Amino acid sequence: MAEPKLTIEFLMQRYYNDMIRLACSILRDPAEADDAAQAAFIAAARGLDSFEGRAEIRTWLYRITANTCLSLLRKRRARQALQHALAGVQALLGGGSSLEEQ
Repeated sequence: MAEPKLTIEFLMQRYYNDMIRLACSILRDPAEADDAAQAAFIAAARGLDSFEGRAEIRTWLYRITANTCLSLLRKRRARQALQHALAGVQALLGGGSSLEEQ
């Protein structure tokens, strides 16, 4: 039996739900997990021609999805740190009005 041609459509049909579950387990946010899985498939589509087959396609997709999620977590932590710092500055400057007003 011939192996199906690897297209992004085929991969999405076959592995999308697995990638959503993986992303959700990492991010703990279904909406963000959906965005991450979509971003991972975009990255996979861009790199599909360079896939050499040394690993299983599912393993390759899992790695792309995990890396995408880790990148989102880093951005989330940076955003939270910035918000925390801005709240501290606002408290030091008088608290009541917004930082933009001051």
